[in-house]
Amino acid sequence: MSEGRSESRSWLRILLGLGLLLPAVVCCVSVLVLPTAGTVALSLFDCDLRSPSVFVGGDNYAQLFQDPRSSQALEFTLSSVAVRVAVVAVVPLLLALAVNEFGRVVRIPVRLLFTIPLALFAPMITALTWRLALDPRGGLMSAVSRSLELPPQSWLRDSGVAKSVFLSVDGLTTFSLACGVGLILYLAALRGSDKEAPSWKAVRKPLIVSWVVGLLATIALAPQSFVLSYVLTGGGPGGATTTLGFYQYIVTFQRFRFGIGAASNTVSLAVAILLGLGVGLIAVFTGSRLEVVPRGKKTSLITRNGRRKVIAALLLLVMVFVGSIGCLLSTLPRLWNVVDSFGSPNAYAGALQGPSPAPAGKAWTNTVLPPLVMIYLFQIPIAYVAALGIGALRPLKKRSEWLLLLFSPWLFVTVGQLSPVAFLISSRLKLLDTSLAQLPPLLFSVPVLFILTLFFKGQEPRWRAALAVGQSSVKAFFSTLILPSLPLAILLACGSLLISMQDLLWPLLVVVSPERWTVVLVLAYLSLSGNPLPVLAASIVLLGLPVFLFFFLVFGLFQALYLDRLALVAGKPDGVETLGEPSSPEVDGMEGAVVVEASEPERAKKTVRLEPEGTEKTVRLQMEGAKKTVRLEPEEAKTVRLEPEGAKRTVRLEPEGAKKTVRLEPEEAKTVRLRPEGEQEGERKTVRLQMEDEGKTVRLEREEDDDAQA
Repeated sequence: MSEGRSESRSWLRILLGLGLLLPAVVCCVSVLVLPTAGTVALSLFDCDLRSPSVFVGGDNYAQLFQDPRSSQALEFTLSSVAVRVAVVAVVPLLLALAVNEFGRVVRIPVRLLFTIPLALFAPMITALTWRLALDPRGGLMSAVSRSLELPPQSWLRDSGVAKSVFLSVDGLTTFSLACGVGLILYLAALRGSDKEAPSWKAVRKPLIVSWVVGLLATIALAPQSFVLSYVLTGGGPGGATTTLGFYQYIVTFQRFRFGIGAASNTVSLAVAILLGLGVGLIAVFTGSRLEVVPRGKKTSLITRNGRRKVIAALLLLVMVFVGSIGCLLSTLPRLWNVVDSFGSPNAYAGALQGPSPAPAGKAWTNTVLPPLVMIYLFQIPIAYVAALGIGALRPLKKRSEWLLLLFSPWLFVTVGQLSPVAFLISSRLKLLDTSLAQLPPLLFSVPVLFILTLFFKGQEPRWRAALAVGQSSVKAFFSTLILPSLPLAILLACGSLLISMQDLLWPLLVVVSPERWTVVLVLAYLSLSGNPLPVLAASIVLLGLPVFLFFFLVFGLFQALYLDRLALVAGKPDGVETLGEPSSPEVDGMEGAVVVEASEPERAKKTVRLEPEGTEKTVRLQMEGAKKTVRLEPEEAKTVRLEPEGAKRTVRLEPEGAKKTVRLEPEEAKTVRLRPEGEQEGERKTVRLQMEDEGKTVRLEREEDDDAQA
């Protein structure tokens, strides 16, 4: 009967896990897979919206590769990718290594310092303030030239100078963001999952994983850059600063060559899909997961033995200085913009009177409400339940992470690459310039799914342990899975909201009426309407400052209270993966027994060695020469059940005494009873489970009232 209940629970877990995954699959197919297929299909047709589409096969690709403007955009985009990779690869990692050597007194202020560029994320405002700073009529660079008695410089009129300026601005902006994101990512990788300070061996794999994923994300997202080309340089002079993302916009939505635009997007999609699939494979094969560790945990690696403190302090000072200088340079035009906004006594009065035809209140509503609805009603709930199904319920047991590969190809795909098909669908459904058109077209977020899945995977052993100790299913589910995940889900929702609020491309395509403009479209209009520079500067301050203050407060709280406890771990937890439902209270006639299942490859030999250490016993689980640890939780555990893809094996630990070695072959089950000689009933017995390498011990103690207890 016990085995029947266990089997029924296993099937229930499988069905429930796959059922929770179903909404994500439907959304992924409808908003990502089908538009991707539609983009590929559209690239084979000559489509210009003025005449019926004609099948042309590969002619669009031939025209794309023969277009010198396409080659020019590709060459410039590769330069941008190289700059971004260079600024992302080294300094953020060294900064995290230095900060990791010191306690919360140092970590939290440094985290808050580099939260500033994260809260300042606003590509439109960044591009616009840099354009004002480079304005020869009275911008920041003009003021610097006058103070140094240098001749005025037209920074954006010469193609060579414009390229250098563009790459510098892009590199500085990416660097400041990489420092903020890198601190979050690398500090989590350096934290480790154990209560003691981690070793280099323990953090090496998660550190490499986070570094490689960061570089792949940089390479995948750089070609999709659009705002900086659109606002700062207009792609000029002579197309010198046109990125692939801006080239696709020009071809598709200015020249109405949807077929060629789709061909360009198909090439970009292929790169993003391959890189996303690579990240998915990395997550699967490294066993990456997120865990919440105790507050105040020691994390030092360089100074863990009390040495090299001076080296760590110097590294910290140098890296914080370099990172701060980079962030300051990237935000300097915004600081100058604040100063410039006071250049005229009527600047703020003119900005408040509304130089834009769009009412300010309506613009804020259009900016916040549509993404808020999309994120909190669709993106987060759908990704959350899917992650719960994969990471916690684990319907495919140890292979559950492979389900992420269904979604990973679209990890780095954005609305820009799918915009031709999304625009055509909206046009045919007559949704352009409507309230529905204001909703972001991506109902599903693959990055959110990945992060939440890694978190639930890290929490799953704690859920099993809570069930094993006898907690009710509802209490264990909410206390170990739902409640700990809520801060992360809220943080991801806030990050998604900030990114969606700053989007320029989709509102630019589907919105016409001023009453439907977002704040970003209002700023785009103001930059082209010939307003006095102080009035434009004041408008930027009024529209950008509330967003910065809100997200700095939110991100700062998470940095101090939550992110400093999050750890990125790779590999199996404690050398073994615990899967499946706990058994019923009666196992093999042993009342109150607790079962821990260890998943190992099929037909692998298992060795259980019971070696006396004084009056205690050490239990080791060995597979083909490699020591593994079976963690028995909670304290009253008495049975270890090994189920490697085959018949049940049970090792029963009962006090008996002499050293025993038992090999469990694939086709047989054996039971070993140990009863120490001379022990009296009622005495407390201890079973110690010890890791061979790191000496970690779990003690299981229970007062004995019969000879079948351990």
